[in-house]
Amino acid sequence: MSSLPQRERVLHGLKNEYEQAIEWLDKALMIFPYMIEAQFNKAMAHQHLGELPNCIRAFWKVLELGGQDDSEVVHAKSMLAFIETGRRQQEGSPARPAMIKTV
Repeated sequence: MSSLPQRERVLHGLKNEYEQAIEWLDKALMIFPYMIEAQFNKAMAHQHLGELPNCIRAFWKVLELGGQDDSEVVHAKSMLAFIETGRRQQEGSPARPAMIKTV
């Protein structure tokens, strides 16, 4: 795959190299499509880049892949609710909890 060890690939995100981290996460997801941790990290990388539509899609994929008690699912629900609250505040709508379906 690459001469970079896995640890080095993971560190891209920790060093604010989010574009490169997304590339590696996409490669990991091609091999392991049900790897919920990679999907969650991809969502967070998109969030750091301000790529909200991609971030939201990735968080929804986390909900699709994981079980209700998985920590990534719990955090993804929280992040989606936070994003929805921010969107409502921007639009001038009253802030209320987002309607997130249970997977």
